[in-house]
Amino acid sequence: MNLLKKIFFSIIFGVVISYLTLKYKIHLFPLFLVPIIYLSPFFSARSGTIVGFLFSLWSSIAITFYFRLYHPEELFFSFKLLYFYFFSSFLFITTGFILGKINDLKKFYTFSLEKEIKKLQKENEKKLEELKVKEKMASEGEKLAKEKMKELENARVALMSLLEDVNEEREKAERRAKELEKAKVALMSLLEDIDEERRKALAVFENFTDGLLLLNEEGKILMANSVFKENFYINQKIIRKKINIFFENELLKEAAKKILKNGKIKKVYREEFNAGKKTYEITTVPLKNIGWLLIFHDITREKFLDQMKSQFVSISAHQLRTPLSAIKWALALLREENVPFEEKKEIIEKLSESTERMIKLVNDLLNVSRIEEGRFLYKPKKEDLREIVKAIFDQEKEIAQKKNITFNLFLPKEFCFSLVDKEKISLAVQNLIENAIHYTPPGGKVEVFLEKKEKELIFQVKDTGIGIPEEEQKRIFEKFFRGSNALKIETSGSGLGLFITKNIIEAHKGKIWFESKAGKGTTFYFSLPLC
Repeated sequence: MNLLKKIFFSIIFGVVISYLTLKYKIHLFPLFLVPIIYLSPFFSARSGTIVGFLFSLWSSIAITFYFRLYHPEELFFSFKLLYFYFFSSFLFITTGFILGKINDLKKFYTFSLEKEIKKLQKENEKKLEELKVKEKMASEGEKLAKEKMKELENARVALMSLLEDVNEEREKAERRAKELEKAKVALMSLLEDIDEERRKALAVFENFTDGLLLLNEEGKILMANSVFKENFYINQKIIRKKINIFFENELLKEAAKKILKNGKIKKVYREEFNAGKKTYEITTVPLKNIGWLLIFHDITREKFLDQMKSQFVSISAHQLRTPLSAIKWALALLREENVPFEEKKEIIEKLSESTERMIKLVNDLLNVSRIEEGRFLYKPKKEDLREIVKAIFDQEKEIAQKKNITFNLFLPKEFCFSLVDKEKISLAVQNLIENAIHYTPPGGKVEVFLEKKEKELIFQVKDTGIGIPEEEQKRIFEKFFRGSNALKIETSGSGLGLFITKNIIEAHKGKIWFESKAGKGTTFYFSLPLC
């Protein structure tokens, strides 16, 4: 109905425009756009083009009549007429098409929008239903939650009550913990003191100079220090084993017999027993609530020193008795009045020799004593060793001549300085030269050499004497030792000269050695550092 009204009013409007144009000569042709625009809401692109064409055609008719009435001369051919035709046709058709196309697009987007709206409405309805379901579930959940909240509230009340009890117990526990912490600190301090004392005791036990063995009351070994293990070559594990294992060790069999009685340990004090080449004293000490402590004291050195003292006294007495007997005999002869003067003179010379021998022996014994006690003091100075050797050589030359021994000295021309104690080195040189002369038979030869060699001096005494038996050479520097062939030639002699000489040379940071063949002679050497 609305469309028909609009068509009617559009036609009336077109008639009015046509009339006014033709009647009053007014160019109102463009106003034909008004009905096109007025009808445009009902157009599609196609129908809009048709409507535009129809109004274009109407406009062309009106233009034709206009020119016929007022410009008949331009009716058949005129650019102005063509302009009006084409302009109005283009304008009206294009406007109808564009407005129709706009309506098409409007309808398309409206349709699409309505479709989307319907889709959204459906989705909203679906979601609304879901929301209703969820609301129902939420309502039920809320109800359930209220019930749970009530239960939780009851639980909270119960928990609060429990927490109050727990807090009370916690405070009690904290108080007890503080008390325990104080007790722990005190106990740790006590344990540290005990541990420190235990470490000290273990250190004393382990580093004790005697062998120690700790046993329990049943006779099982609890501890053994390193000295015990080293002395008796204990390599296997012996802890927690019974004392009877001593019988399996050759070195401890005798000790086991000393301390065991009917299989049980007895109290003993400083009982001696031999273990191979060594001698020990064993003492058993009972320990209350523990067991026994066994002490193994090595007395090998004491035994050796006792033996050496006895030997020293015996040899000293023997060596002193000979010159003393000679002195006694000489003095007895001198008391007699009928002894000729020449004989008395000879007796006095022998008396002097015996006295000198006894003085030398006493000096040797004193030197040995000082060496062993560490009192053999040295006062080193820079000395030319040539002068010391030459002085001793000149001193011993007369004795060599009396025995008809060829006695030669070979000294270097250059200085031979060394840092030495002149008195002690003189004694060492004298001992070696005197021994060479003493044990070389008449007609033999003794040669003394001194030479420089790199950073040291080499002293050498070579003789053609009795030599030293090969089997006795390793003992030649021992105290009181004298070779068996030397004893056959001369029974007197202390056996201390080479012992003293060796100690003197080594105290001067030198070395002493020898080469010898029995019956062919001996060569003694010693070296000293140059300075």
